[in-house]
Formats: sequence, C-alpha cells, structure tokens
Amino acid sequence: MFDVTSKRLSFLLFTVISVVFLFCLYWFRFHQVDIWQELVEDVHRQKLAFANTQSAQWKATPWLTRQTPVSGFADSYQKEYDLSSLLNTPISFIQTMPDPLVMMMAKIGHADAQYLYANTFTGQQKKYWLEKAIELGSPQAKLAQAKNAEKAGDLQRAYHLVSTVNSAQAKLYQAKLKLKLGKDPKTVFTDELIALADFQAQFSQEYFSYQAHYHNNLQLLDEYLNSDSLEQHTKCDKPLYIFGQNIYQLNKAHETLKAVLTSHPEIFSSFCLPKIIWLTQGVKEQLKWHSEDYGYRIVINAHQPRAYVRGHSMYIDDTTSYNVIRHELAHWLGFEDEYSLSSHIANNVCQLNKGSFEVLGHNLVIVDSKLSFESLASGIEFIEAAFPWAAFIDNKSNWLAPVGKGKFKLFILNTDTQNDTSTIGLYQAKTCDRYPELQSIKPIYFPSFMFQHDNAIPDFYLELI
Repeated sequence: MFDVTSKRLSFLLFTVISVVFLFCLYWFRFHQVDIWQELVEDVHRQKLAFANTQSAQWKATPWLTRQTPVSGFADSYQKEYDLSSLLNTPISFIQTMPDPLVMMMAKIGHADAQYLYANTFTGQQKKYWLEKAIELGSPQAKLAQAKNAEKAGDLQRAYHLVSTVNSAQAKLYQAKLKLKLGKDPKTVFTDELIALADFQAQFSQEYFSYQAHYHNNLQLLDEYLNSDSLEQHTKCDKPLYIFGQNIYQLNKAHETLKAVLTSHPEIFSSFCLPKIIWLTQGVKEQLKWHSEDYGYRIVINAHQPRAYVRGHSMYIDDTTSYNVIRHELAHWLGFEDEYSLSSHIANNVCQLNKGSFEVLGHNLVIVDSKLSFESLASGIEFIEAAFPWAAFIDNKSNWLAPVGKGKFKLFILNTDTQNDTSTIGLYQAKTCDRYPELQSIKPIYFPSFMFQHDNAIPDFYLELI
C-alpha cells in the first residue's frame, strides 16, 4: 500500500514540475520575442529621431536593461521577423548606437556595422569582421584593410582594395600607393588628383609637397648634370646626392644614410646629405653614365641584386641595410674589401701595376709572393715604403723572416692559424686569395667591417684616414 502511494506522489510531482517548466519556457520564448520586436521598433524610432535632429540619444530600453545576448537570437529570429529594413541604415546613424546594437546590426549583415564592430576587436577577430564587411562592399573596411596591407608591406593587396573605392580619400590614397609602387609621378599627378587634393585640405599638403619636391629636384638635376661644380649646393668635402624614382625609397635611404653619418662622425665627418633627387623614368641611365666630376651619387635601383660602389656612384635598393651602407661609404674613404673578391672583380683589382707591390687601400696592400730582400735593412725600407700603416708598426724587423743566404721575406701572420693579437703588423687578408702569386696584407689581426659588414669599425682604422 505504501509503495503504491509513493509512486502516485512521485508521478504527480513529476507532472507538476513538467507543467511549470513548459509554462516557463513558453513565457520566456514569447517574452524574448516581445523584446526583439521592441528592439527593432526602437531602432526605427531612433532613426526617425536621428533624421529630425541629426543626433541620436539612445534610451535605456528594456532590452538593454536586461542585457539580453543578441548573438543568440539574431539568426533564429531573422527567419520570423523581417529585419531587411534595417540594412539600409546609414553608417552615420550606426555610429550613434550602443555597442550591443552595433553587434546586432553586424550579425544581421549590415556592412558598415560589421566595419564598426570589427574595430572593437584586435587580431584575427578584427580581420574576420573586416573581411566580412569587405565582402559586402564596405568602403571603410576596404580602406582599413588597405592600410593594414600597406603596413605589412603588401602594396599590391593595398592597391587592389583601395582601387575599388570611389571616393576622394580613396583616390588620393591610390596616388600614394602608386608612388610607393614606383609609378612615374607624371602619371600620378593628374589634373583630377590635383583638383581632389585642392578640395581635401587634409590631404593637399602632403601631395602638393610631393609634387613640389618632384619638380624642384628636376631643376636641381639639370643643374647637377650641366654645371662645373657643386659648390653652390654644399659646403662639405663629400656631398652625397641620393637619386631614385620612388619617393618612399628615397626617404628610407636618406634616413639610413643619416643614421650612419650621425652614428660614426669620427670616420664619416667629411660626408653630408644636401639633397635627395626624385627622378623621372629614364633619367637614371643618363645619370649612370655621366661624368664622375660632380661629387658622390647614391642611386637607388629597385631589386638591386647587391650593393656596390663604382667610381663616384653607389648602387643600392630600398632593402640595403645600415651596415652595408656603412661598408660601402668606407670605400669612398679609401678602404678596400678584406674578403675574397669574386673572380670578375678580382680580375680588375688584383693587379700589380708598380712592380712588387700595390696599395689597394688604407687597409690593404698586395705584394708579389716571391718577393725577397737582400738584407734586413732593405726589407724594413720596403715596409716603410709599401704599407700605409708602417709608422704604427713598433718593430718592423719582427715582420721579416730569414730565408737563407742572408735573404729575408715578409713575415705575414695567417689569421686562420695564429693566436689573437692586438699588435699592428702584417696579417693575411683574403682579398686576392684567388691568385697564389699574390699576398693580400692588412694591418690588424681581427676581421673588420671591411671583411664582414656587421663587424665593428676598428679604432685603428680612424688613424688611417
């Protein structure tokens, strides 16, 4: 009897709980529908107020007070309620909405709301919402992603994005990207662009300054190629004129060169940077073969395979590093490479034009490997005549070795096998090691920045300038 009564009570309790649960579920469902309807109606009411007052003061709606999570309802209620009327809401109005409403508008497919919603995130979530906004044609999202692509170095992607936006801002930004991509400035500074810049005060200063810089430097280039001297332009001993077709590459090279000169005034004090010169297409070749009587030229070539100096011209690209430029500038101060030269360069450099030795630089001399001296005195006399650093060698006889019958040869320390030493003397360099009949000699044991770009400038080399 007790068991039967207990089962009946349990069944009755289960039934009551089930009914209460279903009632709550039913009530919650329709309560949320009412909230959703109120939200949509409130958006329309506020749009009307916005149109009348040009500003929207959002009130604390029941939906906002309860903080209902929109994300869980946007998809399910989209089918029951026609929210398409909200998709034409202007961005000026969306910007006045509280963040939860912006999120709702983004999730129902409003392109401008997706752009605004993206700005509440960072990283991958921001990229995700920007890409969704781009798919729906948001011009703001395209410009934002174009700037991100430009910052990441993907100029082609940036240009592709901005080229599909039809606005004054986008066209001016296109011009900037064209210049960075190396387009001929004559094709960039069109009448249309100048007119746009004239009506866009926030952009005109930048683009007109580029235009003025371009035309002014064409005049300077003409003076440079046709004058007898550069005294009218500079007062330093070694003026460095930077030439190129891309204003951004020119600016980058100028900043790198300025950093090199200011970081090492003790060695590069004779250089200065009076001007960067922005060239049109074709002028570079004219400059390349022009007389070298006009100072020092740094020519920027896109995708230059390697930096090098030839006469008074240095050829680099926009990726050439601080240390490489430092090394190349040292050639103009009279320093020679201490690493093994490639065969086509060594063929021109590794030549004895004065008999038994040749001074290639302040830091490098090549001598005939078979050279010998009849006496110690004649050997010392040769060291004093042949080596620019002879005055810094304390005991010159230590650098001569007897070879029998009273003869002597130069004693050249092999830096691959000898112990480290700070003594100034005669040390093996690798410059002309392709030629066994020659010996390449440098003044210090340690490898310098003329051997490897990243190495330090030896203090002793300052004494050799």
